[in-house]
Amino acid sequence: SLKARELSAGAAGTLEKIRALAQFVQKDVRYVSVQIGIGGFQPHAASIVLANRYGDCKDKATLLAAMLKAIGIESDYIIVHTDRGIVTAQSPVSLYSFNHVILAIRLPDDVPDGGIDSIIRHPRLGRLLVFDPTMPTTPLGRLPYYLQDNTALLVAGDGGELIVLPRPGPEGNVLDRKGKLVLTGDGSLIGEILETRRGSEADLMRYRIQASSEAERRKFLETFLSRSFASFSLQSYEFKNLDDPRSDLIVSYRFTASGYAKHAGGYLVVRPRVVGNKAVDLTSREKKPRRSPIDLETTSLARDEFIFELPEGTAVDSLPKPTNLEAGFAAYASRTEATGRILVYRREFRLLEPLLPASRYDEALKFFLAVGAEEQQSLLLKAGDSRRP
Repeated sequence: SLKARELSAGAAGTLEKIRALAQFVQKDVRYVSVQIGIGGFQPHAASIVLANRYGDCKDKATLLAAMLKAIGIESDYIIVHTDRGIVTAQSPVSLYSFNHVILAIRLPDDVPDGGIDSIIRHPRLGRLLVFDPTMPTTPLGRLPYYLQDNTALLVAGDGGELIVLPRPGPEGNVLDRKGKLVLTGDGSLIGEILETRRGSEADLMRYRIQASSEAERRKFLETFLSRSFASFSLQSYEFKNLDDPRSDLIVSYRFTASGYAKHAGGYLVVRPRVVGNKAVDLTSREKKPRRSPIDLETTSLARDEFIFELPEGTAVDSLPKPTNLEAGFAAYASRTEATGRILVYRREFRLLEPLLPASRYDEALKFFLAVGAEEQQSLLLKAGDSRRP
């Protein structure tokens, strides 16, 4: 209780007090899995977890619950399976149906809930702020993708009930990518790309990158670029707000890709979609009908804008037709425009339902095959010599 009061003493308002305790348990208590004997089911006492500064999910949840209680905030356990679809409202449930413990924090009336994605409105317990103390890059108010829209067991008092955890709208998980590119006469592409990431799009990258060395960070970006370029050189890169999970994550990188545009007679063949793949490979060699759900991780909104400066003496000969794809769970649109030596490609991908039942496999397969086809579309640039009579 002394530690809880110490951590929350300088916080302005109840929500900031809760946030101070949540950040401490997330970042200052090391996660160590305990699955042997009774330790696999029963948490250690909060005082022991605090003294040792390590524990598993149920230990971290227990410590946070005790610290919250010390400042007058009640909470309840939520147990869940991190693979969505394992537990449903129709599932027979046992202790072995779950593999993770998180916390439902009962919000007092003086705490506004604007801008918070992880609130459940319970008819008896009031507003519950769901929080995972084990995910260090997902701040209070958001949920990791594996918890979003998941079915879990709320343990309150002597009973329990199945609940569905919150799912944010696509605007809560944003990837906004803007590229400024110069295409040279020999087909090379010189570019700078700026990414703004929010929500799960930022949380996942922070989790992968924070503890990485500079060499590992470079390798991460090089692996990403290798999916779009046969030959390239990563010139520089930068991560901004990497240690501030409440801010947008900003990633920028400069590169040169040789042979990006291919020569064909008097033309250059150019793919306007430069980097990033939204198509998901759902094809299967099995002839049996699909039985498992299709997990697309999280709702999301992704926008790309790539602006090309074209070589002197070239002209756009043909542009891909605009694409507009609609499915019940997602939408995809793209458009390519040209004015003089400036070529602009824009697209938007909106994912509304990230967890689809197996019965929707054909619908999802058709949609992503169409997305993949659009991502490979090219246009023709007529070289200067080919325009002479």
